[in-house]
Parts: sequence; C-alpha cells; structure tokens
Amino acid sequence: MSLAPILRFQSSVGIYCPGSTSWD
Repeated sequence: MSLAPILRFQSSVGIYCPGSTSWD
C-alpha cells in the first residue's frame, strides 16, 4: 500500500506521530 511509506516518512520527521512504528 503506497500510503505506508508516506506515513512512515512523516513519522520519521515527527509530523505524524514521533517515534511511532505502528505503521510497519
């Protein structure tokens, strides 16, 4: 699913949820 890497990127920069790996 193409959204997964996007959410993961946002997590990395702390926009979505800082330090969250739940998307993986």
